[in-house]
Amino acid sequence: AAMIAAFVIPFTTFTKGMEISEEESLVQAHAIIGITIMALVGFHAVWAIVQPRGASPNPRWLFAWRLVHSVAGYLTAALAVANVYIGLSVYSDEFDPPENMAAWYVPATVVFVALVALGVLLEVGKRSYEANHPAVINKGDEQASKAVEEHVD
Repeated sequence: AAMIAAFVIPFTTFTKGMEISEEESLVQAHAIIGITIMALVGFHAVWAIVQPRGASPNPRWLFAWRLVHSVAGYLTAALAVANVYIGLSVYSDEFDPPENMAAWYVPATVVFVALVALGVLLEVGKRSYEANHPAVINKGDEQASKAVEEHVD
């Protein structure tokens, strides 16, 4: 739904009344980055399908998969943050005087800071949980499965 909205909303709402010329580099950059983000999101979804599975996946393939997954994810997030601010700048040039832009930049920044803080908290919580429950993490490992069964019994 978010991917559909990301395509539909800009083309049906925000471009009405805007005079976009070929020379406007911010508008072009915003469009190119947006398309790149959508391609990376699509790639990320397909990449999840080829995730190494099984009790003992090939360590090299697993390392490569995790590396590509991480780089694509962080790159997508960084481009998305940059594109939001580029979009706000494009919008302000067309519709709002610059002195009103704090009403746009401040909430966007607060949301991004909150999301980063939430991500850090979830990662810290996950690592803490994994440290205290090692048998649950390694579901494919026979010894870990036996340890879980003994713990449950």
